[in-house]
Amino acid sequence: MRVSIEVQKRVKVAISNQLLKRVILRTVQKSQLAIQRRGSVVVGIAFVSDREIQRLNRCYRHVDAPTDILSFANYRTSQAVEQAPRGELALGELVISMAAVKRSAKERELSQQAELRYILSHGVLHLLGFKHGEKMFSIQDNLLKSTL
Repeated sequence: MRVSIEVQKRVKVAISNQLLKRVILRTVQKSQLAIQRRGSVVVGIAFVSDREIQRLNRCYRHVDAPTDILSFANYRTSQAVEQAPRGELALGELVISMAAVKRSAKERELSQQAELRYILSHGVLHLLGFKHGEKMFSIQDNLLKSTL
């Protein structure tokens, strides 16, 4: 499976597109959804400021505070992802606040890159239709522990 990403960097980000693609691919593989034989999946990623993500969070979730990531999925459930028409699978868009990632990394005593991998996998799982729960967090933890 090939991963295509469309990246917008509105703030400074020290991570390669190759690493972003590897995290997305590994997350899709670990999800065990029946989409492995797809030609490719597409994910849009925007790295933004706290101010921008707070505006989006207020607009879409009615929470007037910054957050680390927002997911805008093209499919509501994992079943819908699996049943999507053949061909390129556009999963949706992720918006990430690097300032929030830096704060979380410090609080959790992780490198910024490790925290970004964790947050990115979290967002991808939401794009795949996962909701917060044991299975989702287990996949994230597993990916954090693995070397990509």
